[in-house]
Amino acid sequence: FGTGSYIATDDLTNEDEQSFYALWDNEWGSTISRSELQEQTFSQSGGFRQINAIATPVVDPKGWFIDFPTSSGSPSERIVTNPLMKNFTTLEDRVLFVTTIPTTDPCDRGGSSWLMELRAETGDAFSTPVLDTDGDGDIDADDSIVAGAKLDQNLGIVTSLTWVSGDGVAMKYFPGSKGTVGSLKNTDDPNPPPGVLTPTRVYWQQIM
Repeated sequence: FGTGSYIATDDLTNEDEQSFYALWDNEWGSTISRSELQEQTFSQSGGFRQINAIATPVVDPKGWFIDFPTSSGSPSERIVTNPLMKNFTTLEDRVLFVTTIPTTDPCDRGGSSWLMELRAETGDAFSTPVLDTDGDGDIDADDSIVAGAKLDQNLGIVTSLTWVSGDGVAMKYFPGSKGTVGSLKNTDDPNPPPGVLTPTRVYWQQIM
């Protein structure tokens, strides 16, 4: 889950540092503190973010967190939409979410957003590329291993994230506050061979 708000007028000038948290749902029976979570950090170069090496490993962490940058005099980056959890059979499981960086004008449809993709279990870097960072239309060894990508400024603030699976390549769609929809390619599981059925939930019945 992420922290931050984009509801009240005061949110447009809020400079507080915001974070994303991933906690093990293990019925700990007590409050979990930040010191029990593994901190992840990132570096930013151009329109991409890379996860840094862990400076201080936490022994038996109960999850992880990552903080987002702040800038004096500007609204801070925050998370105000639900994350998306993706489980795979041939790839590392990941959590995806978009961040919000509003403008200070309450009448402005603008602002900007970042897409973040992190390993669900640990929050650290993937072992192989998951985004087309070189813009050649393919996701392969020529691409960089990144954890975040700045979304098109013409979108404004992205309000949701939709994943459409494909055969080895998925598409993500991002409706923005300026009335346009962006998209990005992503790695995905390949389709199963012909004749191999993939279990799916067709319906369920609630028993009272």
